[in-house]
Amino acid sequence: MSSEAPKNDAPKKATKPKRRPPVAVMLTTAIVVLGIIIFVSRERTPLLTVSEFEQRRAQWQQHKPASYAVKLSVSITGRATENYEIEVRNGRVTSFVLNGRKGAYNEHYPIAGLFDILETELENASARPGSNDGVPEGAILRASFDTKFGFPLTFKRLATKTKSCFIYVTEFIPST
Repeated sequence: MSSEAPKNDAPKKATKPKRRPPVAVMLTTAIVVLGIIIFVSRERTPLLTVSEFEQRRAQWQQHKPASYAVKLSVSITGRATENYEIEVRNGRVTSFVLNGRKGAYNEHYPIAGLFDILETELENASARPGSNDGVPEGAILRASFDTKFGFPLTFKRLATKTKSCFIYVTEFIPST
């Protein structure tokens, strides 16, 4: 008898060394996260409140010009940005252009329609449980307004549970 231990001829499993992500990937991830934190913390558009909305709508009613041209941009999560050019003469829409093409009039995008959108958003927010004057569950409403006429310059619905929406008035020209 031999005193040697039996040989185990079974192939050894190759073990892959655990790879850590390259430093460049970790650094890029850290920069992106930091950028998001800075962007969110630097949000300058004020929260939209019912009282601010009511004051600005009253200001618009008092100071609105009978005729004006307005350009605005509307972005909704998952959809292409829409650009509107609208002319209002003596309180009536006389021209409505969507993405460079004459379009059918959409009542939401002259200035009075923007106020209707904000009002609906505030009503929806107050109807949700846990809402707090324009801060519904899962969304934050923000808006800034023109100081002279009172119309919305910027509206943002920042949402986690629904689609976010951004409306920007890019040009407003009152006519005399």
